[in-house]
Amino acid sequence: MSGSPATSRRLASSSPNVSAFFVSVADDAVLVHNGPADLPDLERELWWIFDSKPDLRGTDSDGLSVWRTRSRAEVDELMRVRVHEMKRKIDAKHAAYTPEQIEGMGLRVDETPSNARPAANGIEHGSLRPPETPRYDPSLPRDAPGNQLSTQEMATIRARYEGVEPTVPLLKPNALKC
Repeated sequence: MSGSPATSRRLASSSPNVSAFFVSVADDAVLVHNGPADLPDLERELWWIFDSKPDLRGTDSDGLSVWRTRSRAEVDELMRVRVHEMKRKIDAKHAAYTPEQIEGMGLRVDETPSNARPAANGIEHGSLRPPETPRYDPSLPRDAPGNQLSTQEMATIRARYEGVEPTVPLLKPNALKC
């Protein structure tokens, strides 16, 4: 492919949703790859779960674990940690929710401690909790009344997120080139 720089700019800008294209200057052409064209907006606050849909585990006692990102760079770091340090599959699905979606579910996010690797790499951990429960108090033990939720409160979380589609549906680390 050859052409003037003006022609190349016109070709590149005429299809803003393509993920790869040639840029030509004089007789040289360079393939430009911008990654997948269908990535969602990651430059905003998102709360991630480590699956395609929320799932409370038997070991969850303070709410459903979520991880906050506010930029593409933080999403990249979260996925890098998942794949390279936690040894998760590169095509494992992850979903994310906006703060507005979480509020719409009738839930809130409390910052809660985590010893998982994303937290060690600077990604904030939180737990989805019903707003009618006490705020998580990091000065108390994790299993203290108020911090540890009852079986009924955990069931409330499950009922409130059931059927809510994530803002970022099923993003896989390989879409980010992790």
